[in-house]
Amino acid sequence: MQKEILDGIIDNPDPKFVLILESLPQPKDADIEKVRQALPQMYDFFIRKKNAFKKRDLKEFEKILEQEVDFVRGLDEFAFNY
Repeated sequence: MQKEILDGIIDNPDPKFVLILESLPQPKDADIEKVRQALPQMYDFFIRKKNAFKKRDLKEFEKILEQEVDFVRGLDEFAFNY
């Protein structure tokens, strides 16, 4: 996925998040807006998991991961198109 999809959504994103984003397939043109709407929440999950990992707080990490899974499931099977 092109990192330009972040433009105007996330200021100064973490470089590791950008690398992950770039490793994903480019969404279909019809889905780009849905992806852009999901990115702020996905970035929040990324940062929160990163911080929990740094603190070695496994319970918090698992809690965030569960929230992330619920969020992705709520994308109306969007994640399963890729």
